[in-house]
Amino acid sequence: MTQSALHPLKRLHRDDRGNLGILLMLTLVALVAIIGVIWNSGEYATRRRHVQTAADSAAQAAALWTSRATNIVAQTNMLICQNGSAEVVYRSAEATIQGIQRRLDAELQRVEKELEKIRQQAADNNKNPRGPDPKLALRLQLLERVLMLVLSALPVQYSCLDEFTAFCAPALAAMSSSDFAARRQQIYDYQAQVLASTAAAVEQQRAALAAVYQCDLSLATPGGHGQDDTTSDRLDAAIKSVSNVNVEGVTVAGVSLPDPEEQRNIWITGSTWGAIDCPPLARYFNDRVGRDVAEATNPLTQIVKVLDEHRALLGQAINQILTPPPRAPAWVIQVYVDTKREVDRMHLADRFASSLWSGQISGWRRAILRGMGDTPQHVLVTYNRYYVADWAKPAVYQDAYDYVYQWVYNHNYQRLYRQRLNELRRKKVPEAQAQQQAAAWAQFLASTGATMIAEQAALEWITRTWPYEIAPPEQPVPPTPVLSVAERQAWFTVLVAGKTTDPTQAKPFMGKIFAAPTAPMASYAQAESFNWMEFNGGYGASDRYDRRMPPQPWRVSTIGGWTWQPRLALSDALDQALQNNPQFRSYFEQSGVSGNDSAALQNLVTH
Repeated sequence: MTQSALHPLKRLHRDDRGNLGILLMLTLVALVAIIGVIWNSGEYATRRRHVQTAADSAAQAAALWTSRATNIVAQTNMLICQNGSAEVVYRSAEATIQGIQRRLDAELQRVEKELEKIRQQAADNNKNPRGPDPKLALRLQLLERVLMLVLSALPVQYSCLDEFTAFCAPALAAMSSSDFAARRQQIYDYQAQVLASTAAAVEQQRAALAAVYQCDLSLATPGGHGQDDTTSDRLDAAIKSVSNVNVEGVTVAGVSLPDPEEQRNIWITGSTWGAIDCPPLARYFNDRVGRDVAEATNPLTQIVKVLDEHRALLGQAINQILTPPPRAPAWVIQVYVDTKREVDRMHLADRFASSLWSGQISGWRRAILRGMGDTPQHVLVTYNRYYVADWAKPAVYQDAYDYVYQWVYNHNYQRLYRQRLNELRRKKVPEAQAQQQAAAWAQFLASTGATMIAEQAALEWITRTWPYEIAPPEQPVPPTPVLSVAERQAWFTVLVAGKTTDPTQAKPFMGKIFAAPTAPMASYAQAESFNWMEFNGGYGASDRYDRRMPPQPWRVSTIGGWTWQPRLALSDALDQALQNNPQFRSYFEQSGVSGNDSAALQNLVTH
């Protein structure tokens, strides 16, 4: 090649103009790529947070509404108990007014009749041709003084009755006893309305959140009930309606035993043990009745106490009248003693009002509580009747046996002892020997009968179903005081699956260069309702399941606090929800996640 031909190439080799332009172009390409990566990473992360927030919000909202409904039912169950307690006081007040009225009227009539009789006897004694009998005269004089004192004290007692009646009058006039049951039915109907509207509220909240976040959201439960299950009402509070929750107890009327010493049979009496009146409401109801009739808060309890105090003062005054004077002759002392014995038999100063009031409270409390258990109630869905677990039967049997044996023995021994002792006395058996023989006879029969009855009762005890709020433990270990994992997942857990829609789908920078995902992004969240009162030992959490005498609802009572709260939780029920809810599963499949490998899902949740 000639020199002239090489000249342009040399010039090009020596010319470095435009080098920076090429470098700048390459730099700009790299910068655009970096910006795209950063933009797209942020876009994907933002969309991921967006759809995850939608799922979290919907799960929390669903648990919130179900917790609210459960709290409303628990709170209104307390109102039902307050209503029942008010009925106890109402009915007891009616009966107490009638009882005090009858008692005072009877005493007034008796005192007036006795005074008339005493005056007639005194007149006849004064007309005795041989002179008045001093013993009779003294007796009649003492009786007259006592009866006049009683007569003078009756107005004060009637004033206490008037005060008691006046305090009750507004309530007794404003309503009847049947109004209480009607009001309880209204509360029950209100509870039913709340439960019926809860599912709709959950669905409205889901739809609203889906609109706000512009995502598709699907609700589900591990058991298979969800948004796509039109026949289900599960996505509401974990509450069910039950009727006749009273448990009758074990009844053994008694046994007939051959008398070891006579040709006859001896009856050993039994009874009914373990009856549970309205277990879901019993704890709070009994506590409410106790607070409503406490002396510090109930004027009626104070009034009957004042009435008894007046009668106690009357009794002291009567004792002073019937106390013989110092250094009195023997015949005078004997007249005083005989007169006091006669007055005591009249029971004119006995304190009866408080016992009458408390007896009415106790009787009506049992009656109304039993009636409440025979009417429909809303309780936790975990409330059920279960058989005693096999591992717990020995301990429960032994507890029942010991309890019934002791009861039967104590309620029969003294009766048998007195019966046999009186028979031996009539046979002129020496007292010491009679007591010894009667004790051995009564002990043998009471022990034999108690053994037979206790065996029957304990055997039936462990073969019956008893009410428990959560399933008893299957293994002989210290029972957990809270819901089991299976119960929590089945009744108190809700899951939400979310997926992006067109408006919220990730929009990558330079989509033709950076390939845009075609599948929507999916997210999920799990929430649950929980109640910290499950851990409160005062509500049954400290009970030993295998020590059930008498049987009680295991763990907490349904009434135990309106403290249900929502919380997001570890998604330990995701695999169940995927298996049992087609629409829920479809959200994951559309985003490219498929399969029902529980281990893989658990690993996903854990990490």
